[in-house]
Amino acid sequence: MTRPSSTLLTLLLLATTGAALAAPAPASSSDPLPTITRRGPGDPSCARPVYPQSSLRNNEQGRVVLSYLIGLDGSVLDGKISRSSGHPELDRAAYVALSKCLYRMPDGAQEPRWMSATYVWTLNQ
Repeated sequence: MTRPSSTLLTLLLLATTGAALAAPAPASSSDPLPTITRRGPGDPSCARPVYPQSSLRNNEQGRVVLSYLIGLDGSVLDGKISRSSGHPELDRAAYVALSKCLYRMPDGAQEPRWMSATYVWTLNQ
């Protein structure tokens, strides 16, 4: 039997210095970056994405790269799928789950910032 296992591979945080709705851009090494303040088991606001049943039936796996605009209060203001896993249901599940997280902006942040998150879906055989 195939057993689902979703793994948060990497949260790559990228800040922008442009307008609040500008596309994500790599941060300079000195830019402070947003971080997740709520995460993990038992926190329904930022729970691990649930493997979609249709994706389980079809043995779908993949890596999705998401981009989120984080507001000064830490909430997600905007987001997009930057690179698809090739499976729309996996992309959607990761996007919805990670967009519910609350992020902590760096001290002194004066404008929203973009961050990227990579989520990897794998099936344990």
